Amino acid sequence: MLTRDSFRLGMKVRFGSRHGEKTLGKIIKMNPKAAKVETLEERGYSNRPIGQVWTVPYSLMTPAEGETANVVAPVRREPIKYNPFNEDNGFLELILGVYSGLSPENLTADGELPASVVNQKRAKYNRQLRGLFMAIGREVSEDEAYEWYRSKQEYGRTPPGGADEEEPAKKKGKGKK
Repeated sequence: MLTRDSFRLGMKVRFGSRHGEKTLGKIIKMNPKAAKVETLEERGYSNRPIGQVWTVPYSLMTPAEGETANVVAPVRREPIKYNPFNEDNGFLELILGVYSGLSPENLTADGELPASVVNQKRAKYNRQLRGLFMAIGREVSEDEAYEWYRSKQEYGRTPPGGADEEEPAKKKGKGKK
């Protein structure tokens, strides 16, 4: 199924019900759930005039002949690894704290808070996340944040030489020479 990301402003589309008449139109405005489409041909049995604007859900539109849908490939990023010299470490710590605050048990105080307070807290945390994402220049998913935290913990367990070297054990004997 095509989504909002599959279309672009000014794109020519065919729209209508799945088994009904399909009308040629041009997208003039894109909203989150539906687009404003200006008709480029008459529509319906009553021959509605060209130029009418219809609000059409993306699920009822298909690209017109000669138009191609935007294929959005999933973005695969390298995992964020802890580096003590990375200036984004402080931001990543804060992002992790916000994601922790957004977890259901923390957000609702285990179901004790009223819905209005929960919604206020959620909105506050989401504003904080957006600000932090702007500060580091990209979005960080919850999984990426926790993976970064795991790599930070592993970094703390690694010896300074980098390898897992064990120092030879020195035994002090208490015997006669």
